[in-house]
Amino acid sequence: MISPYDNSCNSETSCGDNFWPKLEPNRRVQAVVAVIVSRFDKIAVFKRSAIMTSDAGLWHCITGYLEPSITPERQAAIELFEETGLKFAELDSFQTGPVLRINDSAVVWEVHPFLAETTRRRLQLNWEHERYRWIKVSQRTGYQRVGWLEDVLSALQLLSSL
Repeated sequence: MISPYDNSCNSETSCGDNFWPKLEPNRRVQAVVAVIVSRFDKIAVFKRSAIMTSDAGLWHCITGYLEPSITPERQAAIELFEETGLKFAELDSFQTGPVLRINDSAVVWEVHPFLAETTRRRLQLNWEHERYRWIKVSQRTGYQRVGWLEDVLSALQLLSSL
């Protein structure tokens, strides 16, 4: 199969329309936010609940669908509070990364990545996650992860920094 990506480009500004994947018939674009929570030199990974319809039992970051008329930043703050109990005021910093496009069988995921830094150790999980762990980024290989977590970590330049 030919890749839907034009690998000769490396940024939207230098490549325009060639940067994004070419959509095949019956493919849709779904916008989501993905939030990596960090505390000092560690990140939180979350084990998705068994009742989740996708990626149940896998470790991931905080995610959520981008609702119409809500900015990605606001949606990320909403998901962060809903899934961890962290309020925006409890964050030491909140950074955004470049938007990613990730191909799935029927969907192209438009992922808006964020890094939320906090000093709060205890998080309050909702039903979407069974547990969480604070780990060094290098320890992630010991966890069965959602495949595109690596893309989010890379977009936020965390694979070499923590």
